[in-house]
Amino acid sequence: MKTYDFFPVNLLEMQGEIERKSFNFTADNCKIWHQGNCFVDLQSTFRISAEVNPINKRIKINIDNSDISEYIIDTFSFSEISSNRDRILWSNNLANSGAGADHKEPCYMSLFYYSGRLSKVTFSIHNPEILIEFISNQDGKISDVENPLKKIARELGLI
Repeated sequence: MKTYDFFPVNLLEMQGEIERKSFNFTADNCKIWHQGNCFVDLQSTFRISAEVNPINKRIKINIDNSDISEYIIDTFSFSEISSNRDRILWSNNLANSGAGADHKEPCYMSLFYYSGRLSKVTFSIHNPEILIEFISNQDGKISDVENPLKKIARELGLI
């Protein structure tokens, strides 16, 4: 079992500002959980793109895979950020347990890093009450949005 990177507890940035980062994540496994039981386990390619708006600081999420469209909407956003031990937590209305989310709309997104690389992304949905877990079995394959040194090396023909 992986031990994910550790972050200080900083709920809703009460202990100071948290850097908001755009990312692209490619997962090869998706599990959907209800009350501790996995009822969907898909091996497929799932692409999650997340872009932080520089003006309002919201993060807009887009999920590219129609295999799970009956469980989650494909585009949504979050306005709040926290760090909490083993994750970076994005939320809407955290103080009220995510109240106000629409059907199939996540109220929380957790980002789990392993050795500095994004390795797992989860979405908590209240209506219906499920947890969707995206896992990269490639030790956190990350895109050039999150790894600018790789992009520069590619442009210079080094890789």
